[in-house]
Amino acid sequence: MDDTAHRIPDERPLTAEEHRLARWILEHGVAAAGSFLAQLDRARVVSRCSCGCPSIDFGVDGEPVPGGAPFVLGDFLFGEPDDPCGVFVFQRGGRLAGLDVYALAAEDPPRSLPRREALRPFDDPGACAPFPDPTLEGATMTRSKQALGLAGWLAASFAAAAVGGVASASAGSFYAELVRPGWAPPASLFGPVWSVLYVLQGVAAWLVWRARGFGGARAALGLFGVQLAANALWTWLFFAWRQGALALAEILVLWALIVATIVAFGRVRPLAGALLLPYLLWVSFATALTWSVWRLNPQLLG
Repeated sequence: MDDTAHRIPDERPLTAEEHRLARWILEHGVAAAGSFLAQLDRARVVSRCSCGCPSIDFGVDGEPVPGGAPFVLGDFLFGEPDDPCGVFVFQRGGRLAGLDVYALAAEDPPRSLPRREALRPFDDPGACAPFPDPTLEGATMTRSKQALGLAGWLAASFAAAAVGGVASASAGSFYAELVRPGWAPPASLFGPVWSVLYVLQGVAAWLVWRARGFGGARAALGLFGVQLAANALWTWLFFAWRQGALALAEILVLWALIVATIVAFGRVRPLAGALLLPYLLWVSFATALTWSVWRLNPQLLG
């Protein structure tokens, strides 16, 4: 998989058989392998092995051809116990890079792809994945570490809620004083809605962290932290300092940060990006409400 001297250019789409096999391996591979399924749907064959085996290299449409050290995402055996063969899907630098077929005992590798139902787990996947990859830190996380991580990301989300909660201690009475549009929800609705949204944010961040770790998702998780801080700041601007214009400007920045976070999360785990969509919709609604309430209350909201 790393011997470019023995690769032959072969620009073409994946066959249905190649796509099905690669998808199955990603679905049953290491913990982070599923995050590469979206790339598989955009992958094309760019080269193949010169020996005649069905090993192929991928290029993902719209992205550069992968480079760097390879890392195995899923490795499975097939064939007779006394003459086993193997097949694995690998990535380089966070990009899906190829599908390799190999022989363990025989000199020549297989000449055709294995059937999915003939595959069995490789007893020692580390033997075929000697290259550490910081972008897939989550691939080897223990269950206890994943559980602690989930608790940590939920705590981070609700810490932002707590910071905002200090500013909104008297928000109910102040909200009641404001002239509001007819479509404004009652104050009692905000608490339950935000509680659900903070849970979704924590789970989304955890999914990204579990897939790539801090090292492989630094930009995405950094964006998440910045938007959490902006989320807490808005409550202070609106309820504590009663600055309507600044609150409106700030919530527009928050909206843009959420969009950027959704895009960044979606590139790592599409599900993580999707979990933030209700948050974006609610902040879109809150933006319209902020503008309307500010315009209706020039004396209370400077």
